[in-house]
Amino acid sequence: MSNSSNPGMGGPLDDLANLATQVAQVSATALVLFDEGRARLEGSNGLQSEDARVAEEVARLTLGANEWLETRESGELQGSSFRWFAGMPLEQSSGGRAGALVVFDRVPRRLTTRQRAALQTVAHEAVLHLELRRHATSLARTHEEQRRTELALREHEAFYEALVESLPQNIFRKDLNGRFTFVNNRFCAVLGAAREDILGKTDFDFFPRELAAKYQSDDRRLLQTGEFFETTEENETPDGERHYVHVIKTPILDPNGERIGIQGIFWDVTVERHTQDALAHERDLLRALLDYAPDIIYFKDAQSRILRASRAFAAKVGVADPSMLVGRTDHDLFMKEHADRALEDELTILRTGVPIDGKTEKELWPDGRVNWVLTSKLPLRDTRGNVIGTFGISRDITELKAAQEKLERAEEKYRSIVENAVGGIFQTTPDGHYLSANLALARIYGFETVEELMAKRTDIAHQVYADPRRREEFRRLLQENDRLEDFESEVFRKDGSVIWISENARAVRDAAGQILYYEGTVSDITERKRSERELQQARDAALASAKARSQFLANTSHEIRTPMNAIIGMTRLLLDTALTPEQRDYAETVRSSAEALLTILNDILDFSRIESGKLEFESADFDLRELVEDTAELLAERAFSKGIEFAAWIDHGLPAVVRGDAGRVRQVLTNLLGNAVKFTAAGEVLLRVEQVARDGDTVRVRFEVQDTGVGIAADAQAKVFEEFTQADGSTTRRFGGTGLGLAISRQLVDRMGGELGLQSEPGRGSTFWFVVPLGRVAPPPAQPGLDGPPARVLAVEDHPAARETIVHELAGSRFQVECVGTAAAALDRMREAAASGHPFDAALVDLQLPDMDALTLSHEIHVSPGLERARLVVVAPLGQRLDPGLLRTVGVSAHLVKPVKRSRLLETLAAVIRGDDAEARTSSATAVVPRAGGWSDIRLLLAEDNVVNQKVALALLNKIGLAADVVTNGQRVLEAVARRPYDLILMDCQMPELDGYETTRRLRREEADGTYGRRAPHYVVALTANAMAGDREKCLDAGMDDFLTKPIEVAALESAIRRAVAFRDAAESPVVFPEPVARTAAPPRGDAAALPVLDMAVLDALRVPDEPAALDELIDLFLADASKRWSSMEDAVARRDGAAVRLHAHTLKGSACNLGGSRLAALLQPVEAAASASDWPAVEHAVGEALVAWRHFVDALRAAHG
Repeated sequence: MSNSSNPGMGGPLDDLANLATQVAQVSATALVLFDEGRARLEGSNGLQSEDARVAEEVARLTLGANEWLETRESGELQGSSFRWFAGMPLEQSSGGRAGALVVFDRVPRRLTTRQRAALQTVAHEAVLHLELRRHATSLARTHEEQRRTELALREHEAFYEALVESLPQNIFRKDLNGRFTFVNNRFCAVLGAAREDILGKTDFDFFPRELAAKYQSDDRRLLQTGEFFETTEENETPDGERHYVHVIKTPILDPNGERIGIQGIFWDVTVERHTQDALAHERDLLRALLDYAPDIIYFKDAQSRILRASRAFAAKVGVADPSMLVGRTDHDLFMKEHADRALEDELTILRTGVPIDGKTEKELWPDGRVNWVLTSKLPLRDTRGNVIGTFGISRDITELKAAQEKLERAEEKYRSIVENAVGGIFQTTPDGHYLSANLALARIYGFETVEELMAKRTDIAHQVYADPRRREEFRRLLQENDRLEDFESEVFRKDGSVIWISENARAVRDAAGQILYYEGTVSDITERKRSERELQQARDAALASAKARSQFLANTSHEIRTPMNAIIGMTRLLLDTALTPEQRDYAETVRSSAEALLTILNDILDFSRIESGKLEFESADFDLRELVEDTAELLAERAFSKGIEFAAWIDHGLPAVVRGDAGRVRQVLTNLLGNAVKFTAAGEVLLRVEQVARDGDTVRVRFEVQDTGVGIAADAQAKVFEEFTQADGSTTRRFGGTGLGLAISRQLVDRMGGELGLQSEPGRGSTFWFVVPLGRVAPPPAQPGLDGPPARVLAVEDHPAARETIVHELAGSRFQVECVGTAAAALDRMREAAASGHPFDAALVDLQLPDMDALTLSHEIHVSPGLERARLVVVAPLGQRLDPGLLRTVGVSAHLVKPVKRSRLLETLAAVIRGDDAEARTSSATAVVPRAGGWSDIRLLLAEDNVVNQKVALALLNKIGLAADVVTNGQRVLEAVARRPYDLILMDCQMPELDGYETTRRLRREEADGTYGRRAPHYVVALTANAMAGDREKCLDAGMDDFLTKPIEVAALESAIRRAVAFRDAAESPVVFPEPVARTAAPPRGDAAALPVLDMAVLDALRVPDEPAALDELIDLFLADASKRWSSMEDAVARRDGAAVRLHAHTLKGSACNLGGSRLAALLQPVEAAASASDWPAVEHAVGEALVAWRHFVDALRAAHG
């Protein structure tokens, strides 16, 4: 494109371009003409040479527009620094288009209506100029044409002047001397002077000298350089008002291009300047906020790309400079789950414009840290209110969240304490108004609600206190001390009655030390006051009747001692007769208990003697270990019945025989042990007896009783040794007792020359101890089992105290003991020892282990390769009966009772290791069980998950001389048959993990695949409580060979075993087997009433000759297990858990069948069926009917149990 003129070098079109630039307030203007398609830049302002091409392209676009062409979006014009343009065609009067007027700017914008009108005028003027120029030659030829031209020029000038006057800017011209040669009306208005008063004058005539000098300096520089001048400056009007104005000045050139003056335009931008300053300030604030705020702050565009981010955000995602986050999304920074969630929130805001305020969420940061944050996200809008992005703030509230949760728990705890407290709790103002109270306080004062109390008692001093002066005393004490305790007063109740209260309170002050309110507690001590009066009266009466009471105690003791002597005497006679070891042990316990009771009764009489100073002591020889073990055994059963572990640790170095008062020692020890068991709800009681000093023939022996019971507060410890006193008033209500025991014990110990004390902490237990001097008569005795070849013993015990006792009791013997705490650890250790070639000679196993009972462990041990001949001794709590037949079946060699006496422990281990069963039986608390005999060549596996049903099946097998390995689910069946072959598998159909049907199917598949080699197929007999039509076929379809229903009859079991033996014997020469025999199906539910509640024939079949306790134990086990299962079934009904209801009903049905509960079994069948169909109304109805039968069955069992 050619240039007919240079930008900024003068010419009318350049002037028009300059004018267009000023009126539109843009960066540049171009007047482009087209002649036969060729473009020519005829006038310009603000354009560089490289902008010519862009001007041409825009002009061509403008020619195709209807009227105006203006860009709507910001964007850089290719090859130019301009980002916005607007253009209009130059319409010729002849109808054609000569070119285009185009304006450019470096920032996006919109033309105002007035600016458009002004540009239209400029465009029109340009067209006129072009047309005038086009006809210049013609006008030169004729005068008329010249006259018209001059007229047009004058019109143009007039129009130009009109244009200038119509513009909203102030316009002026100056000559080279700075004198005004032209001003528009707006300029005159600014100066407040008429045009004629301005023209010919300079800036010094209108502005302060410093400002005028600046203006003239700017003008001289412009005239010298000829450069475009534009600035925003502070201006002062003649009346002294200061404004910001935007000024544009350009030089005025004559036709020869010489500078003959300047032309300027300015307008007031005070508001815009203030706005810009405010925006700059806001930007500074935003920058400071993003740099220093600890919160995570970010701005995102509509594509969720980051525009700006805080330094804290950058640090969180491991970026040093926040600018490095620009353009990235959450998917670039976070895990997908987090990024998807954030994107969903932002898209919702972009779509709806609704902010997300205060959303608490968990954040997973790239470095793996997890924080709780409080996030707010809001829409980011443009000036027109359109949502163009989002911005958000996230605050790390991890610590706040933790504190809040802690506070909520504390508040909930405090609220619960306040609302449920037995004592009254209050907050009151110093002038006597309630701020808050709990219900307990309201009820102490006789009101039903807190609201009623606060409404009716508005003046505490006069409406509550019987003596208002007590309230004043209350306030005085709190003013002086900020706290008071046990402030006792008489107060009015709602009905006008008077009661005694005790208050504990404190004053709550503000930062200035002024009391805000009082808070505290109130206890109704009316009963205590009455009791104190009554106690005083009672004590007075007691003093008067002390002599009579002593006589009464003597008479009572005599009357009780007489029948007790008969009991002891008859027991001794009984012990002289032939008794079994178990009977002898019971009789010995009766004897020792009766003697201990008689001793205690004598001690009650001693209390009277203590008061009168007539207490006497005796000195005689006695076996100290026997005394301690007998006393421990006396208290052990009580402990074990509460589920408490009980152990006795006795120093091996104690003399065998000592001299002293055995009865007094036993009395004190019995009292301390009895208290320990009584006040311990869970955990253990440990008795330790050791020699602490020796002086010649005198030893000092320390007896220490440790428990994990309730403990005793420090301030109450001294009280426990006072007569008729316990740790606190609630102890007697909860545990009973007279409060005499420890008082007598301390006096007895004192009289024996010893001392008694305790260490205790509430909630952690107590240790009571006493030390007494005793005469040394004989050295420690030799114990059986100390000599002989070394033997390795594994002790399996989960209680630390019991483990310590076992290790101690075996110390110094030939038995080398190793301890583990769980059945799993025991099984692993025994396998390791066997594999290493150094197996354990015996294992000492606690009956009740946390992960597996001892009997199951015994079975697991004996089915493990290399452990088939392992010898196990089970240790059971005193009082718990064990079935000898069951012990033999699972491979237990002997059992002991806790607490284990050292002599019994050593004798039993020695006998078990020798295999000397007869010798092992000599202990009254030990039973050594031989292996079962008869039919020993048949290998049986019992698959049954229910313990009761296991015991029933094992008992029946025991009756016919057989034993079986036991597993609890189908998976264990597959593992067992993989280890060794079985001739017969008794398979329960309903088991957890893998039921009997699926287990049999898998077993048959593995047999067909050759998993078991050439071994004959296993003979599988189904055990099921289902006796309905089709159940037999279901079992046979699964691959089972035979079918037995519960309760299992001995004859049916024997028949099944015979068929299994025949199957085994004929495995290599197939024969035709008879059809499996199945029991008759149970009657349908409608005939259940005709069935017996308890079928005694079934129960009698379970009795084992010479072992009557076996059936009793079985019934006890059933009642305990079935009660839990019934509760679990009812819970499952409430949860609508059909599978659980079906399983519990099926198990209960089988157990009931095994024990003769025919009616209950029949009524449980519809429960199982309805649960399978999820028919919950039918389930609830069936459970209700079965519940009646359940209660009748339990009553009948207990009656038969005796």
